[in-house]
Amino acid sequence: MAGPEWALASAGVIVVLSLILGPLLRFSLQPVAGSMKVSMPPSTSVNPITAALQQTDLQVGKGPIELGESEVIRVKIANPDYLRTGYFTEYKGNGWSRIRPETLEASTGFVHIDLEYPGNWTDPWPKGVPLEPIQGAKTMELELLGPSDSLSVLPAPGPIVGLYIDKPGNSTYSLSGMVYRRRQLAIGESAKVRYLVPDPNVEPGSSVLPPEFKVLDRYFIENSKTPKAVLDFARRAASGSKNDFDKAKQIKEAIARTAGYTLKAPALSPTSDAVEQFLFSTKKGYCDLFATAMVVCARSVGMRARYTIGYLITDPKKDSDGFYTVRAKDAHSWAEVYLEGKG
Repeated sequence: MAGPEWALASAGVIVVLSLILGPLLRFSLQPVAGSMKVSMPPSTSVNPITAALQQTDLQVGKGPIELGESEVIRVKIANPDYLRTGYFTEYKGNGWSRIRPETLEASTGFVHIDLEYPGNWTDPWPKGVPLEPIQGAKTMELELLGPSDSLSVLPAPGPIVGLYIDKPGNSTYSLSGMVYRRRQLAIGESAKVRYLVPDPNVEPGSSVLPPEFKVLDRYFIENSKTPKAVLDFARRAASGSKNDFDKAKQIKEAIARTAGYTLKAPALSPTSDAVEQFLFSTKKGYCDLFATAMVVCARSVGMRARYTIGYLITDPKKDSDGFYTVRAKDAHSWAEVYLEGKG
């Protein structure tokens, strides 16, 4: 975990606002590693792709944590970045739920794609990832190097649109640009990934989804379980803002002023609202609570947002082959806010 730093995000269907505004607080996923992992270790009885796709719930605010140094994967990428492995959309008061694949397929008409890779580039979405409305996107590339025993999801900063793997192994492209692997990368085995990022030269617009993506609206703005105190906090924080980008910045700053970052934060009551406890009672937390508060507050003022998990590369040193090492302590969660023109 990268200490008391956090970022909003809106890259992909959403920009990591990656704002350099005082202490950038980044939300770590490690606090609730037991229930937050998208990936699962290999099993003789459980298909890791199925397990990753069906893992739907996580709890936040589970109390003090200790971080590990074990290697997760190595990544060759231009600069250290966020590496997304999944996202959650339904806030349940004490945690999050993911949209099940069959629900998305039924509501959108799109389907997940299963492919074998014979050693050449594969692009399953030639017209763009179905459920990731990025406007003016740029295609970037990275390389992943195994072993990746704990990862059934290939991490990338944005939705994956291309994949090259030397050895065959069934992979599933999800509707949101994730790639789930039936077989994890072995020692020395690599995978090249092409992914989308927003054009940095485009100014962010409002947090309103384009008409063709309206089917996603209810997943990114639903806030029926938000307590009145949290709604009021969000509205006060966003007051006077000129646009949705400013709203997001103001909410981020208000949360940072209200709560302190610590890995020794007390466990929250699972029977009371996590964000309300975090902002008005304990006022202490780490990644999962900062990210949850940001998403819930953004939705409270009409913005489309989701809770995203993955890793943040924190070691700036590359090895002799040009790879960054991603470790267990780099596990993170962060808020992603949709902004027109960015995604």
